Amino acid sequence: MTAALAVVDRRQEPAEVAAEAQVLGSMLIDSRVIPKVMAKLDASHYSRARHALIHAAIVELHAAGAPINEVSVHHRLEQRGEPASAWGTSAYLCDLAESVISAPGVEYHCDIVVEAAHRRRCVDALRRASEAAASGATVDEISALMAAVQVPGVQMRMPATAVDVLARWAAEGELRREPTGIPTLDAMTGGGPPRGTRIYIQGPPDNCKTAVLVQLADRWAAAGMVCGLLLVDADPGDIVTRLLQRRGWSRAQCERRDPADIAAMQQELNALG
Repeated sequence: MTAALAVVDRRQEPAEVAAEAQVLGSMLIDSRVIPKVMAKLDASHYSRARHALIHAAIVELHAAGAPINEVSVHHRLEQRGEPASAWGTSAYLCDLAESVISAPGVEYHCDIVVEAAHRRRCVDALRRASEAAASGATVDEISALMAAVQVPGVQMRMPATAVDVLARWAAEGELRREPTGIPTLDAMTGGGPPRGTRIYIQGPPDNCKTAVLVQLADRWAAAGMVCGLLLVDADPGDIVTRLLQRRGWSRAQCERRDPADIAAMQQELNALG
């Protein structure tokens, strides 16, 4: 009888493959993480076929209430008729278990696996769409190929003809503009920026960019719109102070923080979106 020891250096593998090993190894050494893994991914997310087989075997054992370890997973794979050449050997299962850095961190590694899977699916969809376009497929057929990939949180932009755009314009109607209350800006934008557009205000430091944003937010919130400000170099307290100053409160009142004043400020600002 001969024995072979395979040493795998996971630092040399692609990040998603190493993450897959961490997920499977974590499931092998701590069955408590299995529900967390199942909530994030399934066998189809793995880039390696043998990893998908091992994952499926672990999930089946977990559903049956059986113990999860290298021996039970090996036995389950044999019961399913999976040849060792398809998923590895007992030594490989042991290697997965021993390579785990931290089982409690399994959700982080799950995210890597899922993101890589979505990326592969997008690449595959684009490849098939490109091949279809080269072979003379219609725009509808190409769109259907790209739409076949459903990635949570990602909206793929489908090809559109000029006729498609005009049809959308007809359905949406005239653009609705929101006056800024700044006469020159409203005149330059034809009555204010259209709803649904992205606006960038650029300029050097201390050039009143924040003041303009606060004025726009105050005006549009008062008109019933829900507004949010993302300012990487301003403190929230300073923004609220500026907003209150537009509504007649002094900076001294904001700094004094009298309970009666704060109650009145809260009542006024609570009415805004």
